Amino acid sequence: MSSPFLYHKTIALFAILLTVTVFTGCKKNEATNEADSEGRGLYIEKAADDNKIEARSEESDRAVKKNVDYSKMDGGEELLKGKAAYAIENYEVAAMDFSVAAEQNNPEAQYLLGKCFFEGVGVKRDKKKAITYFQKAAENGHIEAQYKLGDCYLHGKGISLDLTEAAKWFHNAADQGSGKAQYMLGFCYEFGDGVEENATESAKWFGKAFAQFKRGAEQGNAEAQLNLGNCYRFGNGVKEDMAEAIKWYKMAADQSFAAAQLELGWCYQDGNGVEKNLEEAVKWFRKAAEKGDATAQLNLGWCYEEGKGVMMNRSEAFKWFHKAAENDIVIAQRQVGLHYQYGQGIEKNLEEAAKWYRKAAENGYDTERHLKEIEEELLKNQ
Repeated sequence: MSSPFLYHKTIALFAILLTVTVFTGCKKNEATNEADSEGRGLYIEKAADDNKIEARSEESDRAVKKNVDYSKMDGGEELLKGKAAYAIENYEVAAMDFSVAAEQNNPEAQYLLGKCFFEGVGVKRDKKKAITYFQKAAENGHIEAQYKLGDCYLHGKGISLDLTEAAKWFHNAADQGSGKAQYMLGFCYEFGDGVEENATESAKWFGKAFAQFKRGAEQGNAEAQLNLGNCYRFGNGVKEDMAEAIKWYKMAADQSFAAAQLELGWCYQDGNGVEKNLEEAVKWFRKAAEKGDATAQLNLGWCYEEGKGVMMNRSEAFKWFHKAAENDIVIAQRQVGLHYQYGQGIEKNLEEAAKWYRKAAENGYDTERHLKEIEEELLKNQ
């Protein structure tokens, strides 16, 4: 059974706020098949627990529009009730309150209800329904909804991939001051995706994003520190400087920001800006994984699967693959299927193996051979 050491997007990937990355050509192994399946493979969103990561990543964009108080709009009372319920993890009640407020055309409630449907929090996951609410909120000027809608068009999540629409919504959010949208718009102009390729426009938007990230980072905002690190790492809006990148990654990671911990793990894995140290990589992957970062969970699974930076342990590998699989990481779904099929780290269970292979297939991974093997084995056992 062949498998990559880690689910790995390093120099080839540019991380941004909602742990968004840009693919420009990393190792061609099974792990990168997922990237290719998400669209053209130019922009990839790191699989993470959006419920935990994205909530923090919106802080800077909310600050852009300080004068917008959605609680004073129609549906404001229900919106506040929903936020209070969400804060104490009463997600079903939160979703119901957001729904009531959304029907009153409250943009924030429309966006938050869209997130609930997108992530399956408090309601059954339904990305198409999520897009409907993101669209309503975006058309009502909601900055995070505009960014999220652009991201969905970029990846074809819940809607057909459309780079022109993606660039349009990134532009709308960027014009309102969204640093993450400005950053992504820089890539759109750099590669000519959804807009005409224009190096001057690309540099302009990268510069705007860098200025926003720098302000936030110096004020102690962890996500801004992460993204400032990315700017230094890849030379977007500033001269490339890996030492500065590592400095800002560490500052964000020390604030327990999972996406930064994941980036540090990759840096230590590859010896990128720091001395290569697989044990240190495992340490940072574990910190991020324990906070629910699905990509880190997958990486930690590979570490245990192959004994890289930690003692080989198939049971621990299965545990972390399973967590990542439940967070919709297609490679992890395949791995869970393999573990069940061959009884590695878990009792052999062909029905469970088939279930996870089917999930991986639904997410674009070819598991036909594995499903055929299971079918043949079940027939033999009859």
